[in-house]
Amino acid sequence: MRISNLKFIHDGNRARVTANVQWEDCDRPGHNIYIETEEAFAKDLSLSPHAFLVGCIIPALHFGERRIFLDAEICPTLREGLETVMALMKEWTKGEYKPLNTFRCTQLKQPQTGRTFFVRRNGFPGCFTDQQKNISGTASRIHKGLPSRPWF
Repeated sequence: MRISNLKFIHDGNRARVTANVQWEDCDRPGHNIYIETEEAFAKDLSLSPHAFLVGCIIPALHFGERRIFLDAEICPTLREGLETVMALMKEWTKGEYKPLNTFRCTQLKQPQTGRTFFVRRNGFPGCFTDQQKNISGTASRIHKGLPSRPWF
């Protein structure tokens, strides 16, 4: 699967971010996928490739794609979280969903701040939106009382 041609479009009273998705290993037509909102919330939309990567990973697993190619930078913590999701999906589907062999993206050196990203605390993966400086406290409050090892 290849995700490309990310665009931000204002159309009257709507705002939309779009990306083109091309299948590489299965006989499916390409699609332009999008996230859309009213103009009042347009300032909250971001042309981040992360949303499209997260949204495409399960369909890629389901239809047997071998990789997702995204010509953009990706937060290494998000990448680790998606690798965890793929491993869980393989386990939960008894091997029907196989992790992608090649997960090609340009990788950032540092996690991004102020966006949605994955955090691992005591072996427990989670997804939070917060400033990086506040993550430790947020994760501690959310995971308080959970076992120190994951239950899966």
